[in-house]
Amino acid sequence: MFQHIKIPPKATLIIIFFVFIFFGLLISARSLNYPFAWDDLHLIRPYSTEQILGAFHGTYEPDTFETPGIRPLTMLFNYSRYLLFGENVIDYRILAIILESLFFTLLTCIMHRFGMTWPYSILAGLISFSARFNLQNAIWATDSNHALGGIFLCASCLLLLRYLDTRRLSYLIFSWLGMVSSLLLREDNLVILPLVFVAGACYWWGFRRINLKPLIIFGMICFLSAGAYYAYDIYIFPDIKSNSLNILGYLLTVFMTIVGFSGLQIFNLWSKVIIYGWILVFFAISVSMLLVKDKKRLAFPLAMILCLLVSCAFGLKTFRSNILLFPLTFLAYYLASMLSFLQDHKPGKWVGYGVLVFILIGNVYIFSYAQQAYHPASTYMINWNGEYVYGDYAGASVPEERLAAEKQYLSSFGIKNEKDYLTFTKAIEHGIFLQAPGAPGEIFMPYLAPFGNYERTIFAQFVSLFSNKKSSIQ
Repeated sequence: MFQHIKIPPKATLIIIFFVFIFFGLLISARSLNYPFAWDDLHLIRPYSTEQILGAFHGTYEPDTFETPGIRPLTMLFNYSRYLLFGENVIDYRILAIILESLFFTLLTCIMHRFGMTWPYSILAGLISFSARFNLQNAIWATDSNHALGGIFLCASCLLLLRYLDTRRLSYLIFSWLGMVSSLLLREDNLVILPLVFVAGACYWWGFRRINLKPLIIFGMICFLSAGAYYAYDIYIFPDIKSNSLNILGYLLTVFMTIVGFSGLQIFNLWSKVIIYGWILVFFAISVSMLLVKDKKRLAFPLAMILCLLVSCAFGLKTFRSNILLFPLTFLAYYLASMLSFLQDHKPGKWVGYGVLVFILIGNVYIFSYAQQAYHPASTYMINWNGEYVYGDYAGASVPEERLAAEKQYLSSFGIKNEKDYLTFTKAIEHGIFLQAPGAPGEIFMPYLAPFGNYERTIFAQFVSLFSNKKSSIQ
């Protein structure tokens, strides 16, 4: 059953915030000075007033290379960061870690209000922070807007809970405005509206002294707003097709991508221990739900499962492993909430902490390898950035200073023109490179693909066993 706990002191939240910042800087230290990657090259730059206004009724990306979407706040976010930081890539990554730390601090506060103890709540946040498929949120400057969406989610939840406590209409209005604003950041933030409603419904279910009628009206407004936005998005971009996978297929895909918080790709003995060990832990914890005698205690874990399912809904339109912040986070809090049952017994409490620490250490270990994809000498970085200089995206709106730096960067690896770049891409296909960083300037192919291609390939093979159609995962 949920427990009602008051908002913690500000000093406690500040300490937790700096714990997350320190942790983020610690696990990302080696990659802070890595160069801009891929979309960063042409998205983080100045924009004209006409382009910004056009993003409200057209694509946020004038080059038209990216997936179209109504993202004017993302455009403003990219522009404002460029004005602040220019070409200093370290500042972008420090800001990304700060934003992600703020998201997890606010979420920790929300989970604590529903009864989760501080140690379990903080450990769950650290586990999600260090998940392999959340790596992009800290290193890939463009993807900082995911954490910003998470901040909108938490702020809207806290404002709704505040309204339910005080009945002040202003809190409800600002909660709704926060959710609507998140839609102008990214279209996959559409899941924030039902997630906020789920938080309010859980609050009502746990503490029934609250009048249900305002919550029902608020829920209807949320779903109408979501429907209106989705209809507007289809009207503006009628050629963007929805994902042909059904919801069950998509959920299976997400599970296979986030399993162990680090995917399924085994590359050495320790990764094998971590991934297989996590799978055993996950199934053991899930089966243990059947053994809980007081079923009311399952309310919190079941709410986390519901949030996990809701946060996967964006996959009905598209699937990419760099938009798994919410599913990964609710999976972490589900595990932490189940393990928190062990705190009833003194030895069991330490077992629960031990399991979460095992997952956390495994995450950090694989996170350290996943960063290699963004190493200046990795085949992924050279191939990605080469596309904007000599490949399909040559001619994109890359700032002149950055473009000159990229040409110099590529030339250090012998890539000075389109012919050299084509030769390099063919060499990647033949797999002639080492799989670990070598001498300075020596090109290597990292063990781990950055976007979960390995996991998605496995799922595509799984789908082919039951269907003649090819998977539409992209």
